[in-house]
Amino acid sequence: MMNRAWVSACVLLAFGCSSSPSAPPPDSGSPPPDAGASPDAGRPDAGNGPDAGPGADAGPPDAGGCTLVSCGTACVDPHTNAANCGYCGNACGVGAVCDAGTCPVCPTGRPNDCGGFCTNVSSDDANCGVCGFRCPPGAHCAAGACACPTGQTNCGAGVGCVDTSTDSKHCGSCLFACLSTATCSAGTCACPAGESVCSARCVNLTNDPTNCGICAHVCPVGGACVSGVCACPVGQVLCTATCADLSSNLRNCGTCGHSCLANELCVSGGCTACPAGLTGCATGCKDLSNDPANCGGCGLACGPGESCATGICTCPTGSLNCGAVTGCVDASNDPQNCGGCRLACLPGAVCTSGVCTCPAGTYDCGARVGCVDLSSNAANCGLCGTACDAGVTCAAGVCG
Repeated sequence: MMNRAWVSACVLLAFGCSSSPSAPPPDSGSPPPDAGASPDAGRPDAGNGPDAGPGADAGPPDAGGCTLVSCGTACVDPHTNAANCGYCGNACGVGAVCDAGTCPVCPTGRPNDCGGFCTNVSSDDANCGVCGFRCPPGAHCAAGACACPTGQTNCGAGVGCVDTSTDSKHCGSCLFACLSTATCSAGTCACPAGESVCSARCVNLTNDPTNCGICAHVCPVGGACVSGVCACPVGQVLCTATCADLSSNLRNCGTCGHSCLANELCVSGGCTACPAGLTGCATGCKDLSNDPANCGGCGLACGPGESCATGICTCPTGSLNCGAVTGCVDASNDPQNCGGCRLACLPGAVCTSGVCTCPAGTYDCGARVGCVDLSSNAANCGLCGTACDAGVTCAAGVCG
């Protein structure tokens, strides 16, 4: 009877359960106190606590009683509860079980503990053979070893599984790449139909002006390759290595090799003087002191953003001259020329006052990767280089 009262009290208590519950109420079947006894007989002794008697049990419940304890607002069994194993707050690893108040082993099917995570290293792509060893892209873990699908080869962690019989970047072997525009067939590189290999490139010898008819046969300036033969455009003739219009060419005026003077133009095959202060260029009489297309000499064009003054190309105040191709740049905010010419920032970085920095909320993961948000980047989730499995997203720095 005492045990039944204890179980009922544990279930009905409104303020949680306790591993040291108060004594259960008196058994309704106990006889009433002796009416003739002294009034003090039923009172608790101030110094000794409740009197032991048939209606009270000061010790813990027996094997058939309640074993729940209060952990916060929850009543749990510390013998079997994986979140409070043995005592409140002692959580077992992911997938582990609580047995008799301890977390000794992972469950059957996931017997390996990889840092608090139960898995099976014989089949886990992210922990293959040993904890932390991730199979390369396309490979899967079988019997504790990474294996590629049938017909594919494992070309390492950065590449993964590839079909070396058709992959032009790994043709015949992981380390052999085909030439530009070439294809891989049966593990052998081949140029497209109608093309030949010239200086590690696939080219068409019938229309390539740098390989016309044969490799390295270069057509003259202005010429074209037609059916494997160099030809000048209509109205021009071949003068040494240049196609020239004899009616207007300053160096071949009227005939090949006949050059006009510095202040002359070639008009209708004859040299004609330019006005004073101007120089005859292929595009007309030019002032070489301030013409940005002919600055200091015919055809000497200034770079982007430059101006021509006294025959010299100059950049605006506050800009830096980074050569003819790049031109003038503001090195204080140009991410491709940050602090100096050709000093490029990492991908995603910004240039401020000549210094490259990653935007707020992103982290520098090196030159090849750049600035990334580790909280959401599936290729760098939580840490640089920590990639989620294919199809898995990254949220708050955790793959899942």
